[in-house]
Amino acid sequence: KLEYFSPCGALSLRCLTANCSKQVVLHVYDLSKGLAKQLSLSFLGKQVDGIWHTGVVIGDKEYFYGGGIQVEQAGRTVFGQPVEVMSLGETCVPDEVLMEFLSEISTRFGPEHYSILHNNCNNFSDELASFLTGRGIPEHITGLPSEFISTPLGQMVLPLLNSLETQLKQMSGQPVFPGSQRQSSAQDPSGSAPCSEPANDGRNDGQGCSGPHAPPRSK
Repeated sequence: KLEYFSPCGALSLRCLTANCSKQVVLHVYDLSKGLAKQLSLSFLGKQVDGIWHTGVVIGDKEYFYGGGIQVEQAGRTVFGQPVEVMSLGETCVPDEVLMEFLSEISTRFGPEHYSILHNNCNNFSDELASFLTGRGIPEHITGLPSEFISTPLGQMVLPLLNSLETQLKQMSGQPVFPGSQRQSSAQDPSGSAPCSEPANDGRNDGQGCSGPHAPPRSK
């Protein structure tokens, strides 16, 4: 199992001897398209600036969690343009070590494990950022689901959130591990497929805010 080690991210000779020169950036998207900021005070009794989705950018690749761990060209995902770009620091983790880490966590961030409240895109981004730089993403992003569900309105719209979760699972990107995505769907003990299998053209109907086993394709 790979261990956390700042600033390299992993206790690995390949990592420790590498140059720490790769920038790690967080892309933040507002899934509400501004509605949360306009309406939250009236409906929730507190200001919520957005319904956040995040992706971690290393070089020209953006990694995020949807129908498994997904990768696309940075800034060219189905979520449009980020509303905020945050620098998370630098990493010296080599590409092969990054892929080992993503493979290790892919079982926890598979299509069937996506939860808009408990295991979402921001949880994935937080874990990946911690591995790469030794620090996670801002708490106001990771803590938003708990903050929202603690309100009376949050309890009322919980069924709607479950519906939204299904839609988010169907947002696609290029799966990092397409083989494991197919396998995780096939092994779902409930007998129902949480997301569609990859189509013949290699595209995947994944979850909205991560991914299955093959080298990432440049976005």
